[in-house]
Amino acid sequence: MGGKKLFFFDIDGTLIPEDTYCLPSPVVCGALSALRGAGHKIFLCTGRPLCDIGLELMGLELDGIVAGAGAYISLDGKCLCHQTIPLPLLRETVDRLIRCRVSGLLDGTGSLYYAGRGSRVLPWDFPRVERAEELTGEENIEKFTVRVSRPEEFAPLEGFLAQHYEIYASDDGLFYEMAQKGWDKAAAIRRLCEHLGVGLEDTVAFGDSRNDLLMLRTAGTGVAMAQAPEEVRRSAQLVTGTVEEDGVFSALQCLGYLS
Repeated sequence: MGGKKLFFFDIDGTLIPEDTYCLPSPVVCGALSALRGAGHKIFLCTGRPLCDIGLELMGLELDGIVAGAGAYISLDGKCLCHQTIPLPLLRETVDRLIRCRVSGLLDGTGSLYYAGRGSRVLPWDFPRVERAEELTGEENIEKFTVRVSRPEEFAPLEGFLAQHYEIYASDDGLFYEMAQKGWDKAAAIRRLCEHLGVGLEDTVAFGDSRNDLLMLRTAGTGVAMAQAPEEVRRSAQLVTGTVEEDGVFSALQCLGYLS
């Protein structure tokens, strides 16, 4: 296919298995190198903050990174945009997490933080936030997640959070990811296109979760992985195989970007 494109790849469930820290398969790594060799630009586009991407993926030859579900954007090794949750909103949010007795992880650019004490105990030894007033803003919190034992534990929070954040819920209602409104993955793609003078029609996005849904609708071509929720698959122009099936490679072949 003619013309140079911007390619955006989710990490978990798209390039590598969920919650792992490794390189994509050799076949997918070769495909990414071939895209760059053909003059296309390659971006990671992940809900993970920079500190949680891992050395392996950070070592890939990339043109940029979208992290924090759109809150952080880098291009050619330099930060282009970085939006953290404003301190007053962050403190109010964390205060509500604590008072509602749920367990949350705050995703900072340089570290993750454990906030709240819910019925679902999280297995990670991250720095603890016991009171909202402890937060100074220097944590650079970009987004956060909440984990509960029963969906009704999240209900008291939902009305407040929906005013300020995009909420991405798991099918079982036990995991919720919150990104600031206006700073999602789709918005990051638009910002990069504007900066680079590229039309949205010249973008290709790959993803598998609800935080990828709007990105797949926004990109010129959206590709969903086979295990994506039905609504995500419906938002894509193409549905490909799983990570284990090298779905990214298969889709790039199907779209004509690889021989």
